[in-house]
Amino acid sequence: MENQNQNELLENENTVREVFDKVNEKSFSVLSDYLQEGYKKNLAKLLVYFGEDRAKAEIEKIPEPIKSDVQMYYSQFSDKKNSDPEILEEINHIFRTSGYNAKIMADDVLSNVTSCNQSINKIIKEVFEKNPILSINVEYYYLPFEDIINLDDRSIQKILREVDQEVLAYALHDCPEVEEKIYLNMSKRAASMLKEDIEFMGPVSTYSVREAQRKIINIIKKLEDDGEIFIDRRR
Repeated sequence: MENQNQNELLENENTVREVFDKVNEKSFSVLSDYLQEGYKKNLAKLLVYFGEDRAKAEIEKIPEPIKSDVQMYYSQFSDKKNSDPEILEEINHIFRTSGYNAKIMADDVLSNVTSCNQSINKIIKEVFEKNPILSINVEYYYLPFEDIINLDDRSIQKILREVDQEVLAYALHDCPEVEEKIYLNMSKRAASMLKEDIEFMGPVSTYSVREAQRKIINIIKKLEDDGEIFIDRRR
């Protein structure tokens, strides 16, 4: 009986080894195929994303032994746009592995953009033609100041604890809906003092208002990064 069990165990081990060896060989075969041709196709997809003019310049940088193959695959993708899902998937993979992820990319743009800049949506559409991934990521992470009204009360209260009173007073100029939402999350005394600050402030420049709003948006983003608040971006 013991010998039978040992034989069965040995047979099972041999079966597992055979299966492992087959899959092992197949996995290396996939890698080998990629070494032969796959990476050239990926290079061609990159060229599609570059756009015609940039692609021509990039092709000239490719070493001669593989240039003709890459050009051949590039011509096969000539019917594709830089926003084609197949192209975007490849580009996204490169950005992720390089560490230049969606949020970093968006922050590089938005860190210097005032939150209520009405032209940003127009620019996002223009950029989409040249760089869909940049456009999509900026649009996703862009948070207009007016969107504060969509945050829950708990989140707003956390934000208020981080915001300077004077900055808040400047930011609320010409934003009545946000102003009302803020008052609802303050004590009556604090709300009354803020109203007085805004009234006594008188006319202020658009730049001062936008700059104050940008500071608050940056606080919101930091709280989001720290997991203190949640922003539903599916709206």
